[in-house]
Amino acid sequence: MTRNNLTTDGSEFVLPNGTPYTGLYHVHVDSGAMVGPRHSTVTHSTLIPVNDEAAQKVASIQAELRADQLRQSKIQSISSTPTVISSSSVSASGGGGGGGGY
Repeated sequence: MTRNNLTTDGSEFVLPNGTPYTGLYHVHVDSGAMVGPRHSTVTHSTLIPVNDEAAQKVASIQAELRADQLRQSKIQSISSTPTVISSSSVSASGGGGGGGGY
């Protein structure tokens, strides 16, 4: 899970080589802030927060993503649980009463 299309002005993150990073980034639930607007299979750098404020921002987004993951897994669990009909809710008489006497 990721939060996509975030923008930084160069005051929040540096690349692994220490160069300030300006531009689009995304936050991955497990990997933190990363270069580029979206997560992809192409290798891309992890961004390093330069101060506590930036680190807190990333941690907060990751916490939100984890909460979203948990909600989704609960919803999927509920929707995949089979419905069980209790025998007490089914009539044993086999049909409607009523009647008909001639």
